[in-house]
Amino acid sequence: MYNLKKIDKMKLIRNFILLIAVISGLSSCMKAGLEELPLYGDSKISSILGEYRYYGPQSWQGQPLVEYVQLTRSAQTINNDANTIAVTFTVPAASGNFTAAERAKVSLNNIALRFTISAAAIIKPMDGAPTLGVPGNWSGGGKKYRVTAADGTYSDWTITVTLNN
Repeated sequence: MYNLKKIDKMKLIRNFILLIAVISGLSSCMKAGLEELPLYGDSKISSILGEYRYYGPQSWQGQPLVEYVQLTRSAQTINNDANTIAVTFTVPAASGNFTAAERAKVSLNNIALRFTISAAAIIKPMDGAPTLGVPGNWSGGGKKYRVTAADGTYSDWTITVTLNN
């Protein structure tokens, strides 16, 4: 029994030393008073991608799986002075699960867009513009978005989308 207690004490000491080593390794080496780096001041949109989502023929646990087709960006005009973008997408040809019947359903009322914006910026829809990344209604002219840079400055952008079937 004496050896068992000695082994337990040795394990306790080893674990304590290991804990101290881990805590020392995780502590920061940074010093106070470091130079403050400037925040990004860009609030631009540099690219727009579009896709159409639909239910494919496969299912999982009784629910249909969502598939998507990337829309071809056939034109994109960015005016950084006026903060406007006009983008035109073309619906790709039917193939595979993206049938001609499904292709005929693609419209400005049901496509999802993704924007590439400046580093460290955030973007929010304005005036009822569609939420990015989910299917929305892009018909009816320019949709407004506010891009806010990391330094708090912002730019209001107007996006116009055209779709060629």
